[in-house]
Amino acid sequence: MTSNPENKYLSRQYAATDFSFPYVQGLRGEDPKQYGYFVPVSQASKAGWRDLDADKLTQYAYNNGKTEVGILFQQPRMVVTPVSSLGMFDRKASLEDETLVVIGKWDRQHQDDANIGNFQIYLVMFFDEHKQPLHDIPLKLVAKGAQQATLSEQWQQFCVAVARCQAQANKVFFSPRNEVFNALCLFQPHLIRKSVGETIKSPALYVDGYVEPTVDNWQDFFLGTDEDLADMVVGLMNPRSRLLLADPTVGAISLIPAADPQPQIEAQPAHPTVGSPALDSHPAIDVQSSTVAPTQGDGTNGGRTSQIDTDDIDKIPF
Repeated sequence: MTSNPENKYLSRQYAATDFSFPYVQGLRGEDPKQYGYFVPVSQASKAGWRDLDADKLTQYAYNNGKTEVGILFQQPRMVVTPVSSLGMFDRKASLEDETLVVIGKWDRQHQDDANIGNFQIYLVMFFDEHKQPLHDIPLKLVAKGAQQATLSEQWQQFCVAVARCQAQANKVFFSPRNEVFNALCLFQPHLIRKSVGETIKSPALYVDGYVEPTVDNWQDFFLGTDEDLADMVVGLMNPRSRLLLADPTVGAISLIPAADPQPQIEAQPAHPTVGSPALDSHPAIDVQSSTVAPTQGDGTNGGRTSQIDTDDIDKIPF
């Protein structure tokens, strides 16, 4: 018996509306060699990972002594779209309760309050060197502190750079593109582990630039040249404009999920190789909503101090 593709019950009309996405964590690494984006095996399975080869897994050690096996990305290829506006959380209460105690939408009047942290929720998908997805379902990333600030700034600058290269290659006038175009830009961030903080410095995952597109290779950084793939990504990620992003809901978000049985897989710690790219000094699309001071044309921030903070400990966000 074959299914009828025109059957209304097989259409996207009945796609899940309350689906809980698997998650990826941005971790600074208690072991300095283990920073990056970490997908536990339990979450990779939920995301429909296409290759869970034991040789590609690592055992991550948290600051509380627990370990977890998963995939650690230190030179990822990823598409990104925000699903919430910039929010703020109570740092002290979050540490005490082991939850993310959300206060509400980010308000610049709190930028000098050491107890107020910033966060934003994204959907991301990882790709291989052939621009093929490594999994079927997007992953939710709750980025906090310096990680969020630098991810937001660098990703937006990257999207502008792709659009500029595309315009130059096609000899048309440049203009920043919308959220759908940006969600199809294949971001390759340079991740580092860096000590940050205004008064007390501690390590944080930090996006220190990205692999820059050129007029000749911009299509390597853009999924929209394959319409079938682009339709799939846009359908899964559902990018929306900044004005339509949901405001963070006040309350506590659990940081520790129910325990999953640990797979019996032997894994080796990752040994990263990190480059130091030149930074794109062009302004980001939404730089005013970032907690990082916008750069001037010369790459400086006009003497202002970047208001970024750091995560005190590594925790599982959802």
